[in-house]
Amino acid sequence: MSAAESELRSPYLPKRLRNARRDRGMTQETVAAQLGLARTSLVALEKGERAVRPEELVAMARLYGRSVDDLLRPTAPVEDFVGQFRTSLSRSADAEELEQAIRMVEHYAEDYRELERRAGVAANRPVERQLWTLAHELAHFLTRRLAAEITVAKAHSPGRVPAHERFADAFAGEFLMPTSGLTRDFNAILRTRPDGVTPGALVELAGFYGVSFQALLVRLEGLGLLARGTFDMLEHEGFSVAEARRLLGLSTRESDARVFPARYVTLAVDAYREGKISEGAFARFLRVDRITARDVARALGQLD
Repeated sequence: MSAAESELRSPYLPKRLRNARRDRGMTQETVAAQLGLARTSLVALEKGERAVRPEELVAMARLYGRSVDDLLRPTAPVEDFVGQFRTSLSRSADAEELEQAIRMVEHYAEDYRELERRAGVAANRPVERQLWTLAHELAHFLTRRLAAEITVAKAHSPGRVPAHERFADAFAGEFLMPTSGLTRDFNAILRTRPDGVTPGALVELAGFYGVSFQALLVRLEGLGLLARGTFDMLEHEGFSVAEARRLLGLSTRESDARVFPARYVTLAVDAYREGKISEGAFARFLRVDRITARDVARALGQLD
């Protein structure tokens, strides 16, 4: 199979074609008529049940106002953002304008990822750092989402961090490591470990909370549970978190790229196992084909 044929059989192309048509506000009937196809043929193209011919791809790219390169990007399209705001949009008088803005954010995310791919930049920051960033930005969203954001390089010295940034960091710390729970778990280490609180015990605790070793120690220092400068001292002494994790048998966390939360999948598996939904319905709930759905059920130990 040539490179061109391989691109036309990309598993991501059907969804990109659906998204491009949707963003253009065109129905399947309209597009099929313009391409000289039966609607059933267009449905098959958008479902990946039939390979797209080169001339069809060129025609659709022109029709949707997209480049062929955009439609053939080798990465999975970003998940539909609009669906996350469907309830809010249904209550808004500006729903159409808001949906257009959300679609624009989707396109920006797509372009950002494509630029990273072309530049050979791996967007693989540690999961712990990703979680901290999400919690930090959530604080900004909750308190400053209507405020203009202007960031100037070196606008402030390390000792003059803006108040809203200090708040966002404090929020992230409390959100990911609640005071009551963290204090309880830290004191449990003191009570149950004869050698007290060791760096290894703290590495395990950081893994439990899903945060970086540094974030945990800074938080414990802030709560007065560890002496100020503990992290700096360990770093100066050459303590290796990666080596400690290896010796403790702690695996590196991988980013969770699942579309649905674990509870959703578990509910679907349970309903399938108990005969409350058919295999076809089970696959539809998970947005996968039947073979993949059965693999999910087996992986969760719910299918004999």
